[in-house]
Amino acid sequence: MERCYCTKSELELFGPEEIQLAIEKTSFVEIHPVASISDSNTIEFQITGLGDAYFDLSHILLIIQAKILKADGTAFTVNDKCGNYLLNTMFWECHILLNDRQISSESNYAYKAYIQSTLFHSESSQKNFLSAGMFYKDTAGEFDNTDVTAAGKNLGFKQRYERVKGGKIFDMCVILHIDLGTQPRLISGTTIRVRLLKAKDNFTLLATSGAFRLQIENISLFIRKCYVSSSIVVGHEKALEQALVQMSFTRIETKTFTLGSGLKSVIIPNAMNGILPSRMILGLVSNSAFNGDFKKNPFNFKNYNLSYISLSENGVQIPMSAYAPSYKNDLFARNYLCLFTDLAQHNTNVTLEEYKDNTCLYVFDLTQDYSASDPFMNVARSGDMSIHLTFDEDLPETVTLLVYMEMQSLIEIDKSRKIFTDY
Repeated sequence: MERCYCTKSELELFGPEEIQLAIEKTSFVEIHPVASISDSNTIEFQITGLGDAYFDLSHILLIIQAKILKADGTAFTVNDKCGNYLLNTMFWECHILLNDRQISSESNYAYKAYIQSTLFHSESSQKNFLSAGMFYKDTAGEFDNTDVTAAGKNLGFKQRYERVKGGKIFDMCVILHIDLGTQPRLISGTTIRVRLLKAKDNFTLLATSGAFRLQIENISLFIRKCYVSSSIVVGHEKALEQALVQMSFTRIETKTFTLGSGLKSVIIPNAMNGILPSRMILGLVSNSAFNGDFKKNPFNFKNYNLSYISLSENGVQIPMSAYAPSYKNDLFARNYLCLFTDLAQHNTNVTLEEYKDNTCLYVFDLTQDYSASDPFMNVARSGDMSIHLTFDEDLPETVTLLVYMEMQSLIEIDKSRKIFTDY
């Protein structure tokens, strides 16, 4: 048997200290919208890529000052309330462009932000820095409960109410959930545009009665700007004469399918075609809440007494033994565990009770070796993907099936800063 002997780092007594000299200065710069935000549903920022500065796309923050008014613009009273993770879920679309080349276009951005904050952040993160963006977990079984009196049981909702009550101006600050923010490489010489489209007020806000609107008073974007040593800048420009900058990242796509009231079984053939995702997350929400209803929480992922769920990739069933929960009998431990195994993490802050009642999401790691969370890329798979669902009872209402997909992607940048993508 061949062996390799090693030493230990604590015995490396004579190595020199490592000193970072590549980045000489870093600061967060404030970027204002390119146009007035008054009564506009579209907000756009432009970060000019002139000069030698580099930008860190993993550190883009949005700060907003806003207030809630009645639909006619008059002051708010006791009904001033909002949905969860308001800073990010108040936007329905988020578009990122590099030198006018569209890199990502997300029409269900609010759901992307909510799923990522719910599944990919620990309890500590949710209770601390995400609360700056108005993230407070709704209480299991009480997602649609808007009672803010002492008898009210939705504790997360009541915490949000305290932040916004009385029509006062409140502020929020948290990261933008952009795909390029998942990779660590800095970018230079490239103009970055961020375009946000607001969601409808009846999607963003919750109220027992009446109609209300969210009014943005001030909004700005902060991005980390780095000044790099001249030798590094010159080295990069010389390297660009021979090669392309490569930035691999996980790109998110979402799809929705409408399931009519009364359905008990459904097969969605060719739900995805072409290059297939490395991971999928599926969830069911009320169609009326998805389209906007002041009385319904749009992030209430119910189980709808689903009794069978599987995927089919090019005719091969995934998983080999389909998930067959029985929520009436509290038999759903296997698909609950997929929140942890197929996300490859153990700190997902979703309890059994929360999963059953309001966070019923089905996760599928579709890679060859369960490595969707690893930093390397897998061999691209192509073909078609179908979805199979069966319910114990007829659906009591029209339901939206939300499909969240992680796609392994690559962008390349040449010396003239022309952008190339593999999708």
